[in-house]
Amino acid sequence: MRIRIDSLRLLFTSLLAAVVLTGCAGSGSGSKADYVAAYQSGRYSEAFESASRQATVGSGPRREKASLIAGLSAHALSRNDDAVKFLSPVQNSSDNAIAGEAGATLGLIAAERAQHEQAAELLVKAGRKLDGDNAARAFMYAGDSYKSLRKDTEARGMWALAQTKVQNDSNLRVLIGDRLRTSTPGASPSQPTSPTQPGTGAVRHTVQVGAFSSFTNAQRELSRYRSYGNARVVEITSRDGKKLFAVRIGQYATRAEAERIRQNIGGGATITTTAGE
Repeated sequence: MRIRIDSLRLLFTSLLAAVVLTGCAGSGSGSKADYVAAYQSGRYSEAFESASRQATVGSGPRREKASLIAGLSAHALSRNDDAVKFLSPVQNSSDNAIAGEAGATLGLIAAERAQHEQAAELLVKAGRKLDGDNAARAFMYAGDSYKSLRKDTEARGMWALAQTKVQNDSNLRVLIGDRLRTSTPGASPSQPTSPTQPGTGAVRHTVQVGAFSSFTNAQRELSRYRSYGNARVVEITSRDGKKLFAVRIGQYATRAEAERIRQNIGGGATITTTAGE
């Protein structure tokens, strides 16, 4: 199974765009506002084509809004070079919403490229410009990048800050809480270079996002879920006796906790039980 876009990160950029989209929809008419409706309905290719054209002919706030939507659409399409091209010029906009949204998405792209120093800097800066749940997400992902850099104190600090910013998103609160509970000062980030072996211990619920015959493919899929707590590759045996490498996320005491994460991920993610991973 391959999930092209990390669904939680796509949700993040979709939520980030909400305020700007609302303002933009009321500022134009006809074709100038088409990219707004296209983005809102998930027609990202159409949104990108329309917004990118508007970004080259417009001026002022209208041009900035078009550039933002072009960049967000490109990111949703995994066209990160195009996303950087359109988002970089507006990350210092005088409009905090635009600047924060552009900076947060650039931070996510840097994290996807394993450029975690840059990602953390961009995400922290964006979090300071954003409000509420959007600020919380930016600080949460900044913490993830610090964790990848083995800067555990900074990571916990970011997650703790993120926790104070959550307003309405209960799933987000769970995600941040999971990071804080499973992290310990001085621990190495969850970046396995070899599969873990199932062992013995308390039975937990975990979210499985895929199973592969190739460990390399499993590692590639794992990279899409670094932002989740305790993402890992586990060696398992299928019902027909074949050795597979499963990509799993988290260990939860109750099925309800795991279900919240599964719903965030969507796609073909499933819940299974495990012990001692």
